[in-house]
Amino acid sequence: MDTITFRKTAPPEWLLAMWKEIDDKTFGKGFDCFAEDAICNLGVADWHGREAIRDNLRQFIDKGFTAHHDVVEYWDSLLLKVFHGKVGMKFDDPSVKPFIWTKRRRLRSSTGSAR
Repeated sequence: MDTITFRKTAPPEWLLAMWKEIDDKTFGKGFDCFAEDAICNLGVADWHGREAIRDNLRQFIDKGFTAHHDVVEYWDSLLLKVFHGKVGMKFDDPSVKPFIWTKRRRLRSSTGSAR
């Protein structure tokens, strides 16, 4: 088994620039941090290439909400970069309410009865 040493540091400018491009909905030079043949898996999405990543994220983000990303931690090593971030999302239409899907064995209706 090999051991990799990580060092906690401030997030690099390239990472902050990429998130800023998403938050500002500009999708410009901040995406240049990706290799031209980069692969992005977001949920079930499987995007191949920097331009595909940029275009698909633009289509996803431009669908009725604005996001704000914060990098909470950044850990660096020679072989791997790891960050922990949080995202806040605000719907463009104030009548849209967030929905969180959770798994439960029994659901309760608004009347309190089990379903």
